[in-house]
Amino acid sequence: MADMARLMVSKKKEIMCMLESLRSLLNNCLGALDGTYIRVNVPEADKPRYRTRKNDIATNVLGVCSQDMQFTFVLPGWEGSAADSRVFITLLMLDIPMGRDFLPHIEASGIT
Repeated sequence: MADMARLMVSKKKEIMCMLESLRSLLNNCLGALDGTYIRVNVPEADKPRYRTRKNDIATNVLGVCSQDMQFTFVLPGWEGSAADSRVFITLLMLDIPMGRDFLPHIEASGIT
């Protein structure tokens, strides 16, 4: 039990250090991002890929909005079975210049 408590304290310190190092990057953050599911109709053969953990058939969509609730970026088209982290990692791998219109870059990337 004591080993588990030490491990938890160690992990908490590690996470706090990571958050502190991210603080300077997030200082001027004025928006939010989140994923959502949108129910879709797909061919029977594709249903397993689009089945969510709650057994719905849906597509996973990542949206980013500014502080004034305006969408600044949307990454649609992921199967419902795709984890949010997988969608987010794909977003990070896209070469999108900051401060520009995102949609032409997404279309050029070939992601649908």
